Amino acid sequence: MRHLLRLSLLSLLLLPLMAPYRQLRAQTEAVRVVLFYSPTCPHCHEVIQNHLPIFFGVYGGEPSVWVDQTVPPADLSLYLMYNEQLEILLVDATRPLGSRLFVAELESRGIPPSRGTVPRMVFGDEVLIGGAEIPARFHPLMQQAQNDGGLDWPAIPGLAELTPAFPTAQTAAADSAAVDPAEAADSTAPGVADTVMTPGDSIAPAPVTSEPTDTADVTAPMVTPDATAEDTATVDTPTTTPTGDTPVGALGDSADAVAPTADSALSPFDVVPGRSPTMAEKLRRDPLGNAIAIVVLLAMIASVVMIATTERFQQVWPKPPVVILLIAGLGIVVAGYLTYVETSGVEAVCGPVGDCNTVQQSEYATLFGFLPVGLLGLAGYVSIIVAWFVWTARSTTASYYAVLSISGIALVGTLFSIYLTFLEPFVIGATCAWCIVSSVAITALLWLAAGSGKAAWARIRS
Repeated sequence: MRHLLRLSLLSLLLLPLMAPYRQLRAQTEAVRVVLFYSPTCPHCHEVIQNHLPIFFGVYGGEPSVWVDQTVPPADLSLYLMYNEQLEILLVDATRPLGSRLFVAELESRGIPPSRGTVPRMVFGDEVLIGGAEIPARFHPLMQQAQNDGGLDWPAIPGLAELTPAFPTAQTAAADSAAVDPAEAADSTAPGVADTVMTPGDSIAPAPVTSEPTDTADVTAPMVTPDATAEDTATVDTPTTTPTGDTPVGALGDSADAVAPTADSALSPFDVVPGRSPTMAEKLRRDPLGNAIAIVVLLAMIASVVMIATTERFQQVWPKPPVVILLIAGLGIVVAGYLTYVETSGVEAVCGPVGDCNTVQQSEYATLFGFLPVGLLGLAGYVSIIVAWFVWTARSTTASYYAVLSISGIALVGTLFSIYLTFLEPFVIGATCAWCIVSSVAITALLWLAAGSGKAAWARIRS
């Protein structure tokens, strides 16, 4: 009995000493990642609104949210979502502080800021880019990190100076040292007043207790809306990007983004502000790619008008030209690849111009919500090749109908391509180089087949 009493007394004495250890152990077991985003990037908000709730639901439950309330709402860059297992720091790459961290992360990996894209999740040494890769790779990396005993913040230059202000870091520091209660009010980092929203609460910004962080001298990139867009803006850096959902380097200012306001019952995932980009911001995301798209769009419109109103440039071929077969073959390659991308969900291989993946991941990549646009193009080019071989047959009547089919398919394809090419710079804000090649190919086929198609139609009618 005495032995049991001694053990009980010893346990009571050791309990206060074990509390900091348990808290510190919980802190080291948490997995901490950074997510760079833009308020005008639809793929970013798809990740934030649709995938982060799943991540937190699987690992620890609904998170609390922390923001630094010493910063004016228009300049907020950091939003920390956290529970006992997972901490995700959302960094707005359009703001001075956020863009400075974004550029530092890119440069630490030897990547020019002009080629950075959002959404971009830094998971230890791993980088996940785009609305498809982040949810696909997050769970295996998370499970591995938990098996390894947790994961600290990634080594992004400048981030270590900010983490002591996070509530989890302050709690760990408070629990790992004996602090007199009278001194607790002065133990936090100077100049940091934070607001924490727990699940079910509303956010009311706390009064500013110190001067806002001075960032006026920072020349920072302002992310342009959109990888997938895998995401474009720096104030002084080149624009455009080929590899993500949203290019960073030409984003417009998002000063009108909505910050958390008082009396607004928000879920943790509604706290991060977002807005729709303006048309000017969409055009600035990829100036070169969008400029090419506009030139091709005007050329297609002019082609249709000229073919409809004049006979001057229309050639009537005595026999089927081989060039039609070659161009249709090129169209099959392009449309076939786009069909593969749209149906498999893989990222397209893009060149130095344009952002194919943002286009292919947009709602306009399918017709009626289920029919891939690439598949329509593939069917059209295959039909043209079949009609070309029928054109070479001896049957005069069949040849007339074949050449008429080629010109008809080319006309419908050109009109549809005009619609799609208009969407790229003015609605989606990104240009797909593969789509531009297909648009040029179908317009060329219209020029080649229009004259013979009109002649065939006249003979059929007579």
